[in-house]
Formats: sequence, structure tokens, C-alpha cells
Amino acid sequence: MKISKSIKHYAFELISIQSSAQRNTNLFIILFSAFFFTAIFIITLYFSKEHQTRESKRFIAEIYKGVDEERARISREPHHTVAQELFGASLKIESIDRCNEKDLNDLSIKIRETITEIRNVCYNLNPPSFIDDTYFEITLALHLKARKIILTLLNIE
Repeated sequence: MKISKSIKHYAFELISIQSSAQRNTNLFIILFSAFFFTAIFIITLYFSKEHQTRESKRFIAEIYKGVDEERARISREPHHTVAQELFGASLKIESIDRCNEKDLNDLSIKIRETITEIRNVCYNLNPPSFIDDTYFEITLALHLKARKIILTLLNIE
């Protein structure tokens, strides 16, 4: 009987050790899985943030490119129109002593046209007004939506 108690005692200890080893193995698997999935999540967040940063930089570069192209276009326009008209008017003014009434009227008309051209160029350079009563709600909604998109792209919200 004493032998059977010893065998039972050793069998119980063996089962207890095996159960403890199984618990330790399960705990290790759970902890390793938690670490693994956390690492995957952090890596995914990192690459997502990198992608967002690259897209934001690309978007900003496109904006600057558009602004530069528009500035180049605007700088060419007065040169081709207004500057040439003023140059022509200055040549006529230089020869004013040889001019007759018709030449003076032509010069006056040319200067008025040039002034109108300058006003048009300056008017076209102004941004649209956000306080226009007829389109206030639409303009405000578009402005807020554009601001939200830009802030989202820049991740400033």
C-alpha cells in the first residue's frame, strides 16, 4: 500500500508538473502573440505615417509647382501686353511736337486701353472674396471642406 501511495504521489506530482509546463507554454504563446501583433501594428502605423508624410510632401510640392507656374504666366502677361503698349505710348510722346490732333487722340485711347488692361490684370490677381453675399454659404462650405482636407493631409487636426 505504501508503494501505491508513493506511485500515486509521484503521478500526481508529474501531472502537476505537466499542467504547470502546459500553463507556462500557453502563457508564453499568449505573450509572444501579443508582442508579435503589437509589433505588426506599430510597424503598420509607422509605414502608414511615412506614406502620409510622403503624400503630404508631394501635395505641397504640387501646390508650389502650380503657384510657380502661375507666377511665371502672370509675369509674362504684363510684359507682352502692358509693357509693349506703354513703350509704344512713350515713343509717341517723344514725338509729340510732330504729332497732329489725330495722333494725340490715338495716344490718349491707347493709354486708356493700357490702364484698363492693367486694372484687369490686377483684378484677376485678387483671390475670390469670401464675403460675397450671394455665394457666402457655398464659399464658406467649400473653404471649410478644403481646410479640413489640407489639415487631414498634413495631419494637424
